Amino acid sequence: MFLARHGFRVTGIDFSEVAIKSARAEASAGGLTERTRFVVGDLTAEHIAGVEGTFDLVVAYNTLQDLRGADRRRMAALMVRLCRPGGSALVWCYFVAKKSLSLVSFRGPSRLAPFVIEPGEERELFEQEFEIARLPEPPLDSGFACFLMTRR
Repeated sequence: MFLARHGFRVTGIDFSEVAIKSARAEASAGGLTERTRFVVGDLTAEHIAGVEGTFDLVVAYNTLQDLRGADRRRMAALMVRLCRPGGSALVWCYFVAKKSLSLVSFRGPSRLAPFVIEPGEERELFEQEFEIARLPEPPLDSGFACFLMTRR
């Protein structure tokens, strides 16, 4: 909604029909239906019905870290396919080494639920297709990172 309020035409994708229904209602209430489109889809799929072409900006906000192994690589590949050459991708994520996590946490990732991107993994996933810059916010010691990447 933030992007739509700032002039972007937005396509939102989520696997949850409930989340999509909620987003549509919020867009309608905010007068943003002309600038928004919401699609139920699997971010690990090679193609998402209703999502065609490439985009100037692709945003993965607290999403990529929730996937593991091949699913994480498939979502990264989808981001590459959806971002036009010269376009940007933004990835916001938990960003720490798994070994530094506590065994259990009720306020974020833990070794039992290690939903993080580990340092260096952003390069493994994206470096061949994107120039990667880590933004100064959030701070290095926060456990989070925001990467702004430009598609080659």
